[in-house]
This record gives sequence, structure tokens and C-alpha cells, in this order.
Amino acid sequence: FFDKSNVGNRISIHRGEALESLNKFPDSFFDLSFIDADKINYLHYYNKSMNLIRGGGVVVLDNMLWGGSVLKPGDENSISIRKTGDFIQNDNRCSNFLLPIRDGIMVCIKK
Repeated sequence: FFDKSNVGNRISIHRGEALESLNKFPDSFFDLSFIDADKINYLHYYNKSMNLIRGGGVVVLDNMLWGGSVLKPGDENSISIRKTGDFIQNDNRCSNFLLPIRDGIMVCIKK
């Protein structure tokens, strides 16, 4: 579908372990980062994304409500997502809001 679009020639797919792939890019390289990966590494993905995003850029994290289990996290995934959400809430590098759509979408706008 990328190839069928009028911007397909501007889209690149990078395969491999996400944290390793992200280390290949220079800081302030992207305008948008969408995080929907293994929940255990969400905080790592977020922090790396904040380095890769230009000022005014956006980091979007999917599954931030995780079926409501982040309210009383009892498993590794829920604990990690809760930890990430708490970190973002106190991160002065961005402003953020949570959209309660489906499983929760956190939108962070880098200052």
C-alpha cells in the first residue's frame, strides 16, 4: 500500500529489534513517533523517541490504559505501562494528554 500511495517513495521500513533500530538515527530526526511494541520496554521507547523527535514533534503511545489494569497493576506489562505513564506525567520535556479511545492513546508534544 505504501508503493500505491503518492508518497510511497518517501516511506522506509526498518526491520529488526526496535531499540537497536532506533539507535541508528540521529537526534531530532523525526516529527512523529508511534509506540506500539512490547510493553516492558515502553519507557525505553519513549525516552529514545523523545531524543529522536524534533521540538514540536509528537510521541504517541498505544495501549496506555491496558484494559484498565494500569489502575492496579499486577503483571509486568501493566506495571511497565503504569511506570511509563507516571514518568510521562512528570516529564517536563513535553505536554501530554490521554485519549480514552479503545485501550488508551497517550499523546505527548515535545516542547
